[in-house]
Amino acid sequence: MRQIAIYLLIGVSCLTSFKCDDTDVDPITKGLEIELVVLDVSGNETYEFISPETDIRLMLKAINNTDKEIDLTYYNYCSLVYDENFLKVYKKDNENISIGRPYPKGVVCAAINYRTVVPPNGFYYLAGGRWLDNPENSRLTPGDYFSEYTINIKGKDFHTYVEFIIK
Repeated sequence: MRQIAIYLLIGVSCLTSFKCDDTDVDPITKGLEIELVVLDVSGNETYEFISPETDIRLMLKAINNTDKEIDLTYYNYCSLVYDENFLKVYKKDNENISIGRPYPKGVVCAAINYRTVVPPNGFYYLAGGRWLDNPENSRLTPGDYFSEYTINIKGKDFHTYVEFIIK
C-alpha cells in the first residue's frame, strides 16, 4: 500500500511539472487595444479644435475586440496619475517641448478601487484629465500637439500616441 502511494505521488509530481506555456496568449491582452484620445467639452473624440479657448480632455481608452468582457480591475489608476510622463503634452516644433499635463505636480490620487470592465466589442475610458484642471496650465495656443505613453498590462506593452491641432 505504501508503494502505491509513493508511485501515485511521483506520478502526480510528474504531471504537474508539465504545463502549457501560455505566456504569449494572455486572454486579457489578446483582444485588447489601448489608445490615447482627445475629447472636446461635449465628450466627443476629435483631433482638431477651432479655437484656442476650447478646453481639451486627454483620455486613455481601452477597446475590447472580443465577444467577452475584459476585466481590468487590477490595473492601478493612481500609478498612472503619479507617472510624470502620463498624458504629457508636447508642442510639435523643432524641439518638441513638453508644455504640461492635466495633473499638477504633487497631485494626490484618491481613486476608489471599483470593478473596471471593458464590455464585449466596446470601450472604456481608463484614465484621463481635463487640460485646464491643472492650475499650472494655460490655454493651448494655436499649433500642433501630441502626447504619447506606454502602458504595461499583464506583461504586454501598449504604446499609445495621439496628435491634435488647435487652430
